[in-house]
Amino acid sequence: MGRTLLNLQSNFYPGRRDIIMRINFHLLALATIIVFIGLSTKNLPAQDICGDANNDASVNVSDAVWIVNYVFIGGPEPDPFLSGEVNCDGSVNISDAVWIINYVFIEGNDPCDVNGDGFPDCDPNCPSTITDYDGNVYQTVLIGDQCWMMENLKVTHYRNGDPVSHAPDSATWQDLTSGAYCNFDNNEDHVETYGRLYNWYAVDDSRKLAPEGWHVPTDGEWKQLEMYLGMDQAQADSWDWRGTDEGGKLKEAGTDHWASPNEGATNSSGFTALPAGYRGEFSQFHDIYNVIAFWCSTVDFSGEIIIRALAYSYSQIQREDVFEIFGLSVRCVKDSPGRIAVNPSPDFINAPWSLSGPNGYTASGNGDDTLSNLEAGEYILTWEPVFGWLRPCGSTRNFVPNHTMIFAGTYSEAPDSTGTVSDFDGNVYQTIKIGDQWWMAENLKATHYRNGDPISHIPDSATWVNLSTGAYCNYDNNEENVPVFGRLYNWFAVDDSRSIAPEGWHVPTDAEWKQLEMFLGMPQAEADGLDWRGTNEGGKLKDTGTVYWDNPNSGATNESGFTALPGVYRHDNGSFLHAWGWYAAFWSSTIAGDYSAWYRQLYYQYAQVRRNSIHCRYGYSIRCIQNTPGTIFINSIPDSINAPWSITGPDGYTSSGNGDDTLTNLEIGDYTISWGIVPDWIRPANLRYTITWGETINIDGNYMEAPDSTGTVSDYDGNVYQTIKIGDQWWMCENLKVTHYHNGDSIPNVTDDIDWENLTTGAYCSYNNDTDHVPVYGRLYNWHAVNDGRNVAPDGWHVPTDAEWKQLEMFLGMSQESTDSSGWRGTDEGGKLKQIGTTHWLDPNTGATNEFAFTALPGGYRLDTGEYTFLHEMARFWSFSECDIDHGLFRFLHCGMSQIGRGCALMYTKEAGLSIRCIKDTPGTIFINSIPDSINAPWSISGPDGYTSSGNGDDTLTNLEIGDYTITWGIVPDWIKPANLRYTISWGDTANFDGNYMEAPDSTGTVTDYDGNVYQTIKIGDQWWMCENLKVTHYRNGDSIPNVTDGGTWSGLSTGAYCDYNNDPANVAIYGRLYNWYAVNDSRNISPEGWHVPSDAELKQLEMYLGMSQAEADAIGWRGTDEGGKLKQTGTTHWQSPNTGATNESGFTALPGGYSSIDGAFNGLGIYAHYWSSTEGGSDYAWYRGLDYDYSQTHRYGNYKRNGFSVRCVKD
Repeated sequence: MGRTLLNLQSNFYPGRRDIIMRINFHLLALATIIVFIGLSTKNLPAQDICGDANNDASVNVSDAVWIVNYVFIGGPEPDPFLSGEVNCDGSVNISDAVWIINYVFIEGNDPCDVNGDGFPDCDPNCPSTITDYDGNVYQTVLIGDQCWMMENLKVTHYRNGDPVSHAPDSATWQDLTSGAYCNFDNNEDHVETYGRLYNWYAVDDSRKLAPEGWHVPTDGEWKQLEMYLGMDQAQADSWDWRGTDEGGKLKEAGTDHWASPNEGATNSSGFTALPAGYRGEFSQFHDIYNVIAFWCSTVDFSGEIIIRALAYSYSQIQREDVFEIFGLSVRCVKDSPGRIAVNPSPDFINAPWSLSGPNGYTASGNGDDTLSNLEAGEYILTWEPVFGWLRPCGSTRNFVPNHTMIFAGTYSEAPDSTGTVSDFDGNVYQTIKIGDQWWMAENLKATHYRNGDPISHIPDSATWVNLSTGAYCNYDNNEENVPVFGRLYNWFAVDDSRSIAPEGWHVPTDAEWKQLEMFLGMPQAEADGLDWRGTNEGGKLKDTGTVYWDNPNSGATNESGFTALPGVYRHDNGSFLHAWGWYAAFWSSTIAGDYSAWYRQLYYQYAQVRRNSIHCRYGYSIRCIQNTPGTIFINSIPDSINAPWSITGPDGYTSSGNGDDTLTNLEIGDYTISWGIVPDWIRPANLRYTITWGETINIDGNYMEAPDSTGTVSDYDGNVYQTIKIGDQWWMCENLKVTHYHNGDSIPNVTDDIDWENLTTGAYCSYNNDTDHVPVYGRLYNWHAVNDGRNVAPDGWHVPTDAEWKQLEMFLGMSQESTDSSGWRGTDEGGKLKQIGTTHWLDPNTGATNEFAFTALPGGYRLDTGEYTFLHEMARFWSFSECDIDHGLFRFLHCGMSQIGRGCALMYTKEAGLSIRCIKDTPGTIFINSIPDSINAPWSISGPDGYTSSGNGDDTLTNLEIGDYTITWGIVPDWIKPANLRYTISWGDTANFDGNYMEAPDSTGTVTDYDGNVYQTIKIGDQWWMCENLKVTHYRNGDSIPNVTDGGTWSGLSTGAYCDYNNDPANVAIYGRLYNWYAVNDSRNISPEGWHVPSDAELKQLEMYLGMSQAEADAIGWRGTDEGGKLKQTGTTHWQSPNTGATNESGFTALPGGYSSIDGAFNGLGIYAHYWSSTEGGSDYAWYRGLDYDYSQTHRYGNYKRNGFSVRCVKD
């Protein structure tokens, strides 16, 4: 039979009978053929097949018979109808049956391939038109195996009927994060020709923009189109303008719509691209008639969206990425089912597998299989275990329509060094022995801790960025990535004590990662380094090939069997790195710093391994390692003393002994060794080590022979501290650990950051609220505990003053000038205090010699905000001295410095938590020296705890406790007594109380107030003035002046009152009391009999006598030249330096008693002297005079009557 016998296309059919006779003849011929050669069949890919009229998934003679029956005797129509339209003439008729017979028996052209080029010219899967939800009808075109819309999308509703938001306003468009459309230039007239413009959120919306059975093409589908038009794979994979004339084949020809020259436009594909322009990043419209830009449905590795663009001046096609807020055109492509081939090898093991896909699709089987009629989407294949074989990794792949996708998996024979382990969720992981370590060969997938508690699943970025507890996510929040790549975890989940690893396994430490790397060939020095290290060790860990890793997957051999897979990672801000196939990032369990931990990373372009630290909120993969017990070797030196020791560890572990010993089978955790006391030897500092799995630790305890200058002291809790004499001072050699004051009251242990920040009373804490740090580093205390009168130190000891620290520093070699300065001072004095080595101090522990056995340890500190920092790096020790009301002085040592720092804690208030070293009490001494000796002047002294003493002339007082001592000089006839003096005595202080009496001219005397206080007086010019500040507590008639200590009460007063500076009566003897103006103005009179508070005019009279002009005296503010200096007491015993211009030549002896402001706050003791006048300046104000430590002038001004100022009286 020749082709012409079967080609009936040119026959004339005169009538139904003849037709039936002719057909029956041919059917008889076909039947004869079938009898002799069997039914011939050609199988084609599983979809709606051109020529498969009876829908049995193949094209054969039965399809020709089906069409003949349909055409001539009313049989059923082809299913689907277009599958019978074989010759692309627009109808189903007998010629289609003949085409099938020619195709089956004499190798005629494929169904629908009219020109014989191997590509269909029509397709049952590509109807001539398609209609969207709004009823818009689009023509379609078959290009290669793809059915495309020939027009730009115009739809205003999603496929489910929900409207797509219309956003013409620029500001609204700019801020969108959901789907929207617009018309070019907001002109509806453009829509009919050019369609609408959509942002990517509309493209990506699950409600679907495309008509039913259609979708927005992927980047891969655009590439398929481009390669069909002539572009090669390398060009299709590249960026920007690619290819040669493929863009011209897509563009409508001519310049009816495109601007001239419309380069290369032939529209030979029938795609008919039109220049719709676009809406840009800032919402402006651009380039209608010049450009068309189409969305893909694919996100690139940077998180931006891949697009295609054509231009009037190019015949190529641009591939680029843009932001989601652009407004671009959409062309849809028809959905098309496809096949998946499953091919495990070797065949004889008949390996089991399971497959899951979109919309709940599942399948499973053994060995090779082919699955047909599959929807587009993500498919996940899991290879199941086969005993004695290592299974390949599972695979997640995006199935693209019109394709056959192959899942191939090669099983390899398992050596003895393989196994499996299961997590709490029941996930089974293959394991591999690499060197002496057992590793999981798959990424962790667990969603529960080992105790069954769920690990928080946090897909939301805003929540992820604020996490400080354990959490996991799936890459791109897509569960389909988990079977192959596992899950991503933040480090808080790694560090959780409930354990994320399977029973008997753990997350590897940084040291265990190094052990793996060194087994693979990396030297120790490189393993200890940072960033990309080694040569090919990363390649030995990476899975081979480019199924999961991007090309080129440099150096990948996987000879270790580790099979590292690129699970990529999540940033600490919650965004995912869109670099699929590029990175594998694995956590270690080792912390690197505040909020950072060590990790390992592999990269598709490197064969090395990266080591670095990163924020604990990153989401990384996890590989677990099997537990191996640890070992501790104890070595006490010298052997001859057989030193005692005790060790505590995790879960209540304890051990003790003497001399050398070995402890084995130890769990991971913190172990602290405490060295016992050996008579005549200085014991080493306690040591704390963190044991990790498989680790061997050597603990050396070097005892030093004790000189005569050593001892011990015990605190209230019974803690025993070794002590050392350095110079003339006895110091503790260990940091304080006590939890009670000396009287037995508990010191509060405050762990909460907010509570700590708001403290105004004593408290302690342990570093990081971890009591395991205490045996080595002691506790941290705020300054309020240091200053508490109940005493934090052992009996007979105290917290050293700033002066005592200076004494130590000068003994070590520092100059007086250096000790008085702040910041880093001296040369090597800090090194002389620091413990040697790097067991506790971080490397390099610069200059550490510990030659005086002070053994300073880096206990870190706690900020006044409650955060902990600088353990192992810095030691900070309080002094008892404060530098101002909010800050205490302290000393600090650093691992990188050999000097000693002195600070005022300006960055850290008294609420900061620092270490304490105590010093032994040394009594103080006062030398009293009255001048001249001949007058044998009387004096009396009062001090702390009711101490009093009195005498005449020179004397020495010894064995004095620390505290404030005030000397009051007695009256000697014909002599002016000096001002009373107040000194604060610290331990070991020597104070000189010099009292310089001046021979009294005729212009001196005394006056006594109602309370019996005696004041010396002096005549200045024509006025008699008191030489001391008023102290009286009664009005002249005997009525009490109220003593108001509460600031709130003080601020509301409108009647007379007084207070003592800082509400401390100890200030009164020298500085007198402070009075509001209402007391000054009270008719009962505050002054002694025959005296009064001076008026503003009387104060001017005094100033002009001292040299001020009338004009200056009448002025306000600072006036005159040196008149204030003539009034101020000389020196800096009471005035703060420099006490500018002070001569006291008038004998007035002004003292800086400070003041109380209208709200009751105290200010300026030692800095200001403010004196009331009796003259009112207004309803709320009165005139006063002010003197200042830094001025030689006097200040005149009006001030609030509720202020508390000093008073000097003048004689009536």
